Amino acid sequence: MLARSLLVLSIACLSQVLGTPAVLEDRAAQEQHPTTALYKKFLLFEQYAAAAFCPDNNKPPGGNLLKCGPGICPDVEKAKAKSSTQFQNSLKTDVTGYVAVDQTNKLITVFFRGSESIRNWVADITFVDTDTQLCDGCKAEKGFWESWEEAEKRDGITKAVKVAKDANKGMFLTLLIVEQKHKTNQGADYQIVVGGHSLGAAVATLAAASLRKAGNKLDLYTYGSPRVANEELRKWIEKNSDSSSAKPTPRQSNSNYRITHSDDLVPQLPPKITGLQHIGPEYWIKPSGNNQQVMQKLTEKDVFIFADGQNKSGNSGQKGDKSAHGWYFAHIVACYPQNDKVEFKA
Repeated sequence: MLARSLLVLSIACLSQVLGTPAVLEDRAAQEQHPTTALYKKFLLFEQYAAAAFCPDNNKPPGGNLLKCGPGICPDVEKAKAKSSTQFQNSLKTDVTGYVAVDQTNKLITVFFRGSESIRNWVADITFVDTDTQLCDGCKAEKGFWESWEEAEKRDGITKAVKVAKDANKGMFLTLLIVEQKHKTNQGADYQIVVGGHSLGAAVATLAAASLRKAGNKLDLYTYGSPRVANEELRKWIEKNSDSSSAKPTPRQSNSNYRITHSDDLVPQLPPKITGLQHIGPEYWIKPSGNNQQVMQKLTEKDVFIFADGQNKSGNSGQKGDKSAHGWYFAHIVACYPQNDKVEFKA
């Protein structure tokens, strides 16, 4: 009996020292970092998200080369990515963005801009969820879902993606016929990537789910996304996330890449009490500096992977601060005319 009591006491003391199993799991996750190849994709798609803030990239109808200010999206501009559809906010919602084709990197990109004012969309969050009909019991925050529905009904995002797929698959196959050395790649499709920053990240998450429901394989890259889905929808998105990439990424269970930065306030909203959850895994940029000098020094070792989107050791374990929200590998909101005020105007 004494031996058993000592064993229980020892286990209890050990738990106090090392932490709970959940905390231990989170600590173990911090030993994992994205591969160099994946980290480079984070940098590229941050530029695509930044490009969505540039007014010339979202004025209808589209058909333009994506352009940003100096140093904001150089890789996008170098690739000569061209929009096929551009859409802007309306009186009802703030949904804005573009569908573009990058023939250099064989990409079809669908990116949504962040909100003009974090104060406005935080004030407008209803804390009410709504049925998405993506699966039984799958619900999303009402405002985010309505934003996606408006973009889909008004601008036909799913149709635009299909048109881009069909057009560029045909072009690719023509090139394959002309250049016989590429015969082994016949039939390959362009990779579809959906993403955005802030409110745009929330809309992108729901857009990706709907596009996947329609049969599209794609990758989702979000930066500073708020909580979007209830538990049923979160599980469905994580399960139904076939990648359009040629090979799965090591240590990545699906093709959702939810990136957070330090103590960014926005991923901590809406509060957990609403029942809304985050998509996993989380890729947490740990350094808290909010300037270009700090961002330029980042490497893949500064990004930590947490498989569970509800973990308490990444962004959710920090005291929320709004200043981190505009910095994701670079000044992601730099192209917007009001600059940082795009998210935090008084």
